Amino acid sequence: MRRGRPFAVALAIAVVLAFGGCAAASPSPSSSPSGSSESSASQSGIASAVPSASESAASAPASEVAANAQTQAQASDASPSESYALEVSVNGTTFYATFAESSAADELAERLAEGPVTVSLHDYGGFEKVGPLPWSLPANDELVNGLSGDILLYQGNQVTIFYGSNSYSYTRLAHVDGATAESLRSAFGDGDVEATLTLG
Repeated sequence: MRRGRPFAVALAIAVVLAFGGCAAASPSPSSSPSGSSESSASQSGIASAVPSASESAASAPASEVAANAQTQAQASDASPSESYALEVSVNGTTFYATFAESSAADELAERLAEGPVTVSLHDYGGFEKVGPLPWSLPANDELVNGLSGDILLYQGNQVTIFYGSNSYSYTRLAHVDGATAESLRSAFGDGDVEATLTLG
């Protein structure tokens, strides 16, 4: 009978240790699932792998940044006469002209940027239509061999549109693209006519 007591004590100790091991192996309710930790780590890795906009701009080659800046500066510095065309509308027909490289052409474009201008023209010499502008333009007169399609400044405040040819002192304003003497005569007709100048 005394030999049974040590066996019972040993059995009781074994049961206590078994229950204690199960309790230690069970995760506590407050601990986060391992899947959530892995997901957070994955998201953190993706976020760090994607560069921000500022980081992308900073990593652009210096030559590319300089080229973009130069292009923007050139666009902002371009005069209206370099950026637009001149439209001449007369009797329901519209002609398109390319501005000349002159200070008078630049100022004409700036004036027309404020709105279209209609001028009254009359025949002169059998080779041009001429009429007064509502304002003066800077004249840089030189001997010009005017040809059909030329739009010239005369005496600083008159515009002349050639449908023939003549040599005299003018300042170049523009030239009608693809026009012929016949197409200009047909559109402008004989006698006085009103033409509207527009920045196109």
